[in-house]
Amino acid sequence: MTGNNIDFEDWYAILNIEQDATTTQIQNAYRKMARKYHPDKNKSQEAVVMFEKITIANTTLSDENKRIIFDSQLLAKKEKKRKEQEMDNVRKKMKQDLFERESQFKKRRENDLNSKRNVEMENEQFRQNYINELRKQSQQQQQQQQQQQQQQQQQQEETESLVIKLKWRRKFGYTKDEILDILSSYGTVDTFTMVDNSSSSYTVALATFSQLESLFQIIVRKDDLKKNFSIKIERLKGMSTGGGITTTTTTTTTTTTTSANNFNTTTTTTSCGNILIDEDEEDDILAKMKNFKKKDV
Repeated sequence: MTGNNIDFEDWYAILNIEQDATTTQIQNAYRKMARKYHPDKNKSQEAVVMFEKITIANTTLSDENKRIIFDSQLLAKKEKKRKEQEMDNVRKKMKQDLFERESQFKKRRENDLNSKRNVEMENEQFRQNYINELRKQSQQQQQQQQQQQQQQQQQQEETESLVIKLKWRRKFGYTKDEILDILSSYGTVDTFTMVDNSSSSYTVALATFSQLESLFQIIVRKDDLKKNFSIKIERLKGMSTGGGITTTTTTTTTTTTTSANNFNTTTTTTSCGNILIDEDEEDDILAKMKNFKKKDV
């Protein structure tokens, strides 16, 4: 997955496909595994975890830009493993060399006591070189890890910035199609989640956009949405999105994604502030919502 201190997943391995798989092969592999692990058919904890992984894998590999980024990360991971193996071989060889030198020293000591000091000096120098080499390798590993963490954090922050929260009074009865109709006029909506919390007088939804430009368009016009439809828009950061939205809650949610065959189940914690309007404003907002068309937004 993504972010600091998170285990790296090989999405090709998750879907059991080759790295050069086509988009069609990716979709077919995802559908096949989704039938097996979908929560509606498999209630086990293992299935829940696996379904989330195959969903993220499908979203990542089906998006050309995300796939390019992931392929570069996967290549770096394999290269790191190769270098670690090489360094491990070097360490083993150095240990073997040290063992052989000490064996030779013992034999020479038995035959010639006068050579003892010279051999000890050679061994000491060899040990010091070995320690210095280990320190150098350790420093190189730390630098590589720091660079990878910085790259992963930067990529995560670029994705996190595409999330917005919408909030409106429950009594308006807006449907997800009506809300999506508004959002789609600004650009392609990647994922959309409506939170169903019957104990609250407000409805909350989360949406992610495929392009940063689309998100900026709706943020710039958020005052118009609040004025015309009493829908409050807020840009969110600090959330993890990898083809879906991952948060924590005790409420029930309904999730919709605009990508074909991309199933995603999300639970969300919401905190609703106050939006004050009178009855006349309510009627006006409902009338505007019914007459709303994309081209007018």
